[in-house]
Amino acid sequence: VNWFATLSHPDFLQDPYPTLARLREAGAVQLDPASGVFFVLSHAAFAQISKSPRMGRDTRKWKDGGDRPGAAAEDPICHRLLTEFSPQMINVDPPDHARMRAVYDPVFHPASVARMTQAIEAETMRLLDAMPASGEVEMISAFAAPLPLRVLRNLFEMPPELDDQMARWRAAVRKNGDNMRPPDQKKAALEALS
Repeated sequence: VNWFATLSHPDFLQDPYPTLARLREAGAVQLDPASGVFFVLSHAAFAQISKSPRMGRDTRKWKDGGDRPGAAAEDPICHRLLTEFSPQMINVDPPDHARMRAVYDPVFHPASVARMTQAIEAETMRLLDAMPASGEVEMISAFAAPLPLRVLRNLFEMPPELDDQMARWRAAVRKNGDNMRPPDQKKAALEALS
């Protein structure tokens, strides 16, 4: 399997499920010999791997990662994204992970979440009320994507006028973990983070 060609092929991007089903038949964890990257194709295998203390999460340390010698010269924007902005709670090893998590823990404590319930319900109702009464709705763009951004906006007491800008930043930044993104998306992610 040529993994990166498969994952970037227009047919796969349009409907990945038949290809993923065929690939899973060959095993839940597969090594791409060309890149040295392991592809994990089952929830159970991913859960086991991601919870293992032996599994490093720091993307800067990956073999052939963005922090390797020569990476800055090969792709300066990607190098900046991976070394300056990627160290986030979800992709760093201890003790940095615990230090970063400590910042968020108080906000997500059950008592804190309970205090936010009314505001979350109000934003939920605003989004639902904005949907058409009949016909089809694209739930990701109409509801699932904006709701967490609005909750964060309220949490940080930011004005509603920033909703569109926050959505653009989110769209640019969420692609930061995609190693196959084109140069224009890398540049947009860097601009959103700067």
